[in-house]
Amino acid sequence: LRSLLEPHLYSPDGRPLGTELLDYICEAFVEELAEGKTTLLSDIRRLLETLITDAGGSPDGEVIESIVCDLACKGVLADITKQPEASGSADVPAGSRCQAVLTADGEWHDAVVVSAVERPSKAQTEKEGEGASSGRSVPLYLVRFDRFGVEQEVSRDQLVLEAERADTDLSLAASCEMCERVLPLTKHHLIPRTTHPRMRKEGWTTDQLSEGVMICRPCHDMVHRAEDEATLAKEWRTLDALKAHPFLKGYIEYARKQKVKSKRIPQHSTAAVTAP
Repeated sequence: LRSLLEPHLYSPDGRPLGTELLDYICEAFVEELAEGKTTLLSDIRRLLETLITDAGGSPDGEVIESIVCDLACKGVLADITKQPEASGSADVPAGSRCQAVLTADGEWHDAVVVSAVERPSKAQTEKEGEGASSGRSVPLYLVRFDRFGVEQEVSRDQLVLEAERADTDLSLAASCEMCERVLPLTKHHLIPRTTHPRMRKEGWTTDQLSEGVMICRPCHDMVHRAEDEATLAKEWRTLDALKAHPFLKGYIEYARKQKVKSKRIPQHSTAAVTAP
């Protein structure tokens, strides 16, 4: 964050902000995000603008937008943001049926969620190697594979819950309509379902409300982090609009450069796999 900010922080009279003020901005920014209350990218941008103003700087909207997008695309924001405790994962409850990626073959197989766990993030591990732990961790999930009887920890993007399968094409991965990578696809309702009661009162039909795009889980998560659902329904309800969103546009460019390990998701795999 410091390296991204330093070249652009100046007071209204054109003088660079001092080291102490820059440290204040960075520390306050990390402290606020670590609380886990500021998660939308638009709110994070406003937070950074406010901190720069409080420090006597003159924030440039386009520069701030670019910096926040860069932090999001590189996973820095996810590393800073406080994660839920392993003992209570409402997102992935223990006992849930799912499909997950088995490390031994890089393919998807039927499994059950055993529990949520926490392990240090890559950034935290690197810091600890230098003698300074960040104290943060990223959520992982322990799953047990039906066919092989083995247990393995997986990340959220390596796991698709049974409850999500109504909106997920699990028979064959295809090209994501946003990042164009070949991955398991989930349906993003262009008008989020939580807004449907209000939209119906405004005259929207069931067919209109059911319109959606097939996108991968990472892109889907980023869409819902970019804006709240009411704003998505009002201002970002087409695929073209989502692709043009200032934050999503930068993320899509980043995602397209990332390699994909596995492309096929067998519904009922019978292939012999050596347990890890």
